[in-house]
Amino acid sequence: MDNERSAIKMDNPRERYLHDAEFREVVDFMLNLILDCSLTPFELKQALTVALDIYQETFVIPHPIRMPVGRMLIEQLTRQALKEYIKNNEKESL
Repeated sequence: MDNERSAIKMDNPRERYLHDAEFREVVDFMLNLILDCSLTPFELKQALTVALDIYQETFVIPHPIRMPVGRMLIEQLTRQALKEYIKNNEKESL
């Protein structure tokens, strides 16, 4: 990001639209999809959601603690390891 863009308040989308040419181009493209009746606003939102999901699945490594399946797997493996540890230590103490 260049210095001009970094000076723009990125948390204000309208301000960014006014001062960031690349951001404005993306917004204008999406607006034209709606105005040309190619997509309804709802369909555009759905398409963006799918695109973000695909990006996240493809390029972002999921953190297992944030994912319920990952959390369940970690808990299951931990329980199994604990049971095996107890069983092995009981045999050794006898």
